Amino acid sequence: LVKFNISNNDLRAEGGKALAEALKGNQILKDLNIAGNDHKMTNATAIAPIVVTERIVEFIITNAVTFQYI
Repeated sequence: LVKFNISNNDLRAEGGKALAEALKGNQILKDLNIAGNDHKMTNATAIAPIVVTERIVEFIITNAVTFQYI
């Protein structure tokens, strides 16, 4: 699995934390899209450190905000 699009799936705080935990040690996933979920920055702050650590190249938080790791 190289791309994971979980946008618009009602991902809430607990789901964001679970996703962050599941991504630890990831060496394959390169694109992660969590746009359109209940962010309130909780999901983004839980997942963002994992995105950087695990070198996920593209991380889409909202339809307007995309972070690309180069």
